[in-house]
This record gives sequence, C-alpha cells and structure tokens, in this order.
Amino acid sequence: MVKNITKENLPLLMFDIPKVFEDCLVVNKDNELGLSHKFLVMKGGRGSCKSQSAATILLSIANSLKDPCKILCLRELNKTTKDSLHEMFMQLINGAMIQDMYTITNEKILNKSNGVEIMFTGAREKGDSSENKESILNSIKSMTNIRYIWFEESQYLKKRALDIIIPSARSTSVSLTKQHLSFLKDMGVNLDLGTNFSKDVGFIFTLNPQLPEDDVIKYVKLYKDESKILHVNIVDVEERFQNKNLLQTMEAERLANDPEFQHKWYGEPKSNMYLGMFKHEYFKRAVLPINFEKVYIGLDIAISNSKKSDKTGIVVIGKNKRNDVTNVTSSHDNYNYFVIDDLTGNYSPDEWSIKIDELYQKYKEYGVVVVIETNQGGDMIANTIRNRNIFVNIKEVKAVKNKVTRAEPVSSLYAMGRVFHCCNTTIIEEQLLRFSTDGYQAVGSPDNADALVWAITEAIKSSNVSVVLLDNIQ
Repeated sequence: MVKNITKENLPLLMFDIPKVFEDCLVVNKDNELGLSHKFLVMKGGRGSCKSQSAATILLSIANSLKDPCKILCLRELNKTTKDSLHEMFMQLINGAMIQDMYTITNEKILNKSNGVEIMFTGAREKGDSSENKESILNSIKSMTNIRYIWFEESQYLKKRALDIIIPSARSTSVSLTKQHLSFLKDMGVNLDLGTNFSKDVGFIFTLNPQLPEDDVIKYVKLYKDESKILHVNIVDVEERFQNKNLLQTMEAERLANDPEFQHKWYGEPKSNMYLGMFKHEYFKRAVLPINFEKVYIGLDIAISNSKKSDKTGIVVIGKNKRNDVTNVTSSHDNYNYFVIDDLTGNYSPDEWSIKIDELYQKYKEYGVVVVIETNQGGDMIANTIRNRNIFVNIKEVKAVKNKVTRAEPVSSLYAMGRVFHCCNTTIIEEQLLRFSTDGYQAVGSPDNADALVWAITEAIKSSNVSVVLLDNIQ
C-alpha cells in the first residue's frame, strides 16, 4: 500500500480516459477540476467508455475540490445504482490504492480531507409506480451544497424529472454585506461588492438514446452554449480503451444481422429501427372538425389517485367518413379518426366520473361510447359512471393481450395517415414513440396512450375496418 497519499499530492486526473472526454474538463484558478460546460451529455453504444469516464471525471473532480460539497450519482432504480455506480467508483479507488482517503458506506463515499461526498440514489424504488419518483426527486432537490449530478442511463428520464431537479439543484449561496466587505478589506482581503460564493451545479448525462431526441437531449439543447453533447461509440475511442471481447461480440452480431445492432453498438435511436411502432412523421395535426359521426371516450383507470399512483387515462376520439376514398381497398375502410381531448390525470372515482359526464354532455349530440377496461375495477367502473348518468353508452373490454399487441392496429392507422391530433397531444406522442415490438421502452405506465388505444380500437371495430401492421412505411 502506498503511504501518505493526500489530496495535495494526487494528480488532478488520476486515470487515463479517451481524449474526447478529456476535452470536457477544465482547471480553474484554484487548481480545481471542473466541467467545461454546465451540461455534458455522453451518448452512444456499448463499449464507448461513457460511464467509466463519467465516474473517473467525477472522482478526480471530487479529489481536487477545496471545500465540502455533494456529488449525486443517480439511476432509475436504487438497487442498480448501488450495485453498479457505487461499484464503479470502488474499482477506481481500489485501483489507485487510495482507500485510506475515504469513509465508505453503501450510500456514499466521503473524502476525509475535503469533506466532498459522492452520494448514490435512484429515482424510484423497484416495484414502485412511476409517480413515486417525484417524491424521491423532490427530496433530492431540497438538498443544498450540490456541485455535480450524474444521471446514468438517462434515456429513461422524463421531462418531468428534469423539470423538478435541474432548476432547483443548488449549491450553498452566500452574499456579503458592504460592512463585512469593508471589514475584510481592512484585513487585507479584497472582494467585489455583491460577491456571491454560490457554485453553479454541473450535470453529466450518460445514455444510449431510445428516440431521435430523448427528453434529456431536447432539454439540454435549450441551454445552447452551456451544453456539450458527445456521441461516442466503441470504434471512436483509442485502441487501448477498446474491449477486445466486446469488439468480437459486435462483429458477430453484425454478421448475424442482429436487428438491434445499430442501436446497441452505434447508439442509433430505437424509433429509427423496425422495432419502433410509431414515428414522429405519423403524427398529423388537423383543425377540429365541425361535427362527428361518432365519439369514443377511452377510460383507463388507475388503482388509486395518490401522487404515487399511475394516472387515469381519459382520451376522446371522434370518427368521420373520409372525403377522398379513391385509393381505399375496402368498401368499409373509409374513416378518419381525430384525437379531440386528453384529460388524463390523478382522479378519485368521483372525479373521473364527473369528467366522463362532462364529456358526455359536450359530445352527446354525436352519440358517445365510453370504452372501459375492466381488468381492474370490474363492475365498479360501469356502476360509478351510471350512478352519475344512466344514459351513458358503455362498452366493456377486457385486456387479453399485452399493450403492445393491442396498439398494432392503431399504429397501422397512424402509418396510413388516418389519425389526426386536434388538441394538445404532447404526452400521448411521447408515450406512443416508446411503443415497440420489443415492448414499451420506458418506465411506468403509458396511461394517456392506453386510453387512446382503447378508444380507437373500439372505433375501428364499429367501423368494420380491417387493418394490418405495416412495418416498412416511411
């Protein structure tokens, strides 16, 4: 064991990392390491040293800092955070033989000499609903003296999580009065009026993108000059960083025409591959039609209405005959479908039944069918609706297929340009883009999209329309 290693005699960057990541570091006048940009995004495929380089950079920064602060390392699940990220830092510490510099627990690594804490947590606990992450994220945002936050596998982060943490993550802020500045000047310390010792928080995101522009990429781009986005793959790093076994696996999968090859190894978005059931270009806007032949309300209730529960999906679809049917192959295949309302939210049974009644009154002149999924709730759902309005036409459906299989006919209609959005459908579109034949590519439940699928599926049935999944439509 090397003796007497201290913060002062450590090199600023302890480990060799690919040159592309070295360029993300700067050294300030106090000889502290820091990030070159407030937001650093490392994206790409397997074997590109993204996570290893992020851990190396943050450990080196932690060792170079002069004052106590917190560095947060986040992943979707608490367990995987502790098993993977914590272990990654421990390998670095053990490899450099600097264990004596730290107090180490499962939750954090504390540098004894400068008080810097590297902390590990997850956005949610395993098995908890997607909304539960807000309580954890809110507890994170209440922390002070944070200098850096690392989001690993941030392709699963939603805009809501970013909205919670990024604007509110803060370091300790100190602003001095004129009197104290004068006192310091008499003591030989000259500071400018209004000096503020607050340190801006830096963010690192590592990911293999699911979509052409994941929420993280879209969010970071808003900050323009404050952000740096790097796309790095295994073939882009120097040979000494390339794992030979991974290279052999990559070549074998290339020769085998693995359908996920481009995503897995080159970081290409999944929705650009055949696995993506919905594409951005499928989503067409339209002015709200004057009237409808029929209106369908998809209702997908949540088990509870707490902030930790999934939401109750309420989406309204209008159906009209097409004006131009010259290219229609079936005499029945002559309808367009319009998404005209999305009222999805956290509701009690009394609250969502009020919403259903209000929508019924709004669209009853066209004939309204409320489509309810009865796997959860059974007769309670229909009874709750009829207790408020006995005239509502209810169609009960039971989920006997997985949600991806149920969405296939709807995907086909979108691909043929037969579905139009006439209201704010941002959340619906984000959820639909994560539907693939490989499963739903996100954490949590796509409540808005589920309600839409139920409504359109019933509208298709009543139109006697037969559609198939079209894989190759561009």
